[in-house]
Amino acid sequence: MPLTMDPKEFVNRRQRLAEKMPDHSALVLFSGVLKTRSGDDKYPFSPNRSFYYLTGIARSKLILMITKRTGIVTETLFLQRPNELEAKWTGAVLSDQEARKQSGIEHFDYLDEWLQSFGTFVRRCEGKCSLYLDLYRDQWSDELTPAESFAEEAQKKYRTLQIQDAGPWLKELRMVKSPAEIVEIKRAIAITDKAIRRMWSHSRPGIMEYELEAHYDFTLKSHGVRELPYLPIIASGLNATVLHYEDNDQRAEDGDLVLLDLGAASNYYAADISRTFPVNGRFTERQKGRSRRKSKK
Repeated sequence: MPLTMDPKEFVNRRQRLAEKMPDHSALVLFSGVLKTRSGDDKYPFSPNRSFYYLTGIARSKLILMITKRTGIVTETLFLQRPNELEAKWTGAVLSDQEARKQSGIEHFDYLDEWLQSFGTFVRRCEGKCSLYLDLYRDQWSDELTPAESFAEEAQKKYRTLQIQDAGPWLKELRMVKSPAEIVEIKRAIAITDKAIRRMWSHSRPGIMEYELEAHYDFTLKSHGVRELPYLPIIASGLNATVLHYEDNDQRAEDGDLVLLDLGAASNYYAADISRTFPVNGRFTERQKGRSRRKSKK
């Protein structure tokens, strides 16, 4: 993601969310952790979207805590401590200066201090404290999310703590897009359009679906899009009848149509576009007829 959004956008989002928070409450969001692929190899990191929505930061092992007590709102971002050995192998951790520039947050602590900070806030609430977490989880996963794990831990330690789901608040905020968000969506659409046009211009009978995918990947990466919002569908011939075909490993023959269902993303705002074109560049009369009927629906 080469272009970052104005930090004022994230400041405004946090202010709007804080207005919804009752007194004696805390919102805690986790950025997420790197997933291991094999050995010391990791999958590319993708941040928790609620965390990113409120901070604009796409780094692992960060925690955002927003507290509200007697009408006073405090924002704290907990960062990893600098570690010379880790920096040598994987690069420097996010500094408070970088975090401030991206998010507009002014107060920072280190991760090894965050449980103490949370505990101090709960005790000051004198038994009347609510904890709001992003409790959304993938229905296909049995693994507890960081939020779910912390909810269990916090409930055991602080019996009177009320655990609440911040999901409804976040959904409400995200439902209406700001002008800055619309810019991101339009950029994602424009990049996707360029990718589709490149794929079409390079198509020919005998091309492999993954070769077309390579043109798609090239266009996205040449515009700074390094993470796919979802796997692209590039389905030629009968493969287009499979609703979620993702193998993209068959040869497109002369006379085949190629169905695309894909999209780029800009700062995690994704496009989603479907198009169909003839691999040889010419629709047959039958294909033209079907295409016209489809476009009229």
